[in-house]
Amino acid sequence: MNYLNNKIKDNLKYLDKILELNLQNGYNYKIEIQKLAININPIDFSSLFSETFAERLTRIFTKPNKSIWKNLENTDFELYISEESNSEASKFINALFYLHQEELIIFTPYPINTSLLTFRGMIKISSGGFYMEYKREKKKELYEKFAWIVSILTFIAGWMLKPLLVIFQNYLK
Repeated sequence: MNYLNNKIKDNLKYLDKILELNLQNGYNYKIEIQKLAININPIDFSSLFSETFAERLTRIFTKPNKSIWKNLENTDFELYISEESNSEASKFINALFYLHQEELIIFTPYPINTSLLTFRGMIKISSGGFYMEYKREKKKELYEKFAWIVSILTFIAGWMLKPLLVIFQNYLK
């Protein structure tokens, strides 16, 4: 469970980092995909940006006839890693595709592969991003459990204390 939790956190932080890098890139919030990839991962992304990689990226965004993301409700923001390419490249493409589907960034394949941060993307970042939303949800779940436990214990204590109070009142008389 801890491994899965850490993986979810890492994936959400990855999405936040993409949005933040778009936000930091000047007045128009547009950044080249290659520069974005290099800023996200210090690994050698330049080797991935061949013609075939750029064509594949463009094909995914211009003809999204099938989703490359699994159903998010069932996987808790689990990034789907395609077997046909490097896992870092797939994670990056899937993250871009997800942000594009959520209308947080706009991918423009022509004339150059760029991503443009949308108004919804700015709002997402200003509210703390995906990771802060995840943390707020976890805290909310914890508080709800705590409220249920306190209410049940209060009911049990009240139910058990009433006969004791009656006995104590009879004793004082």
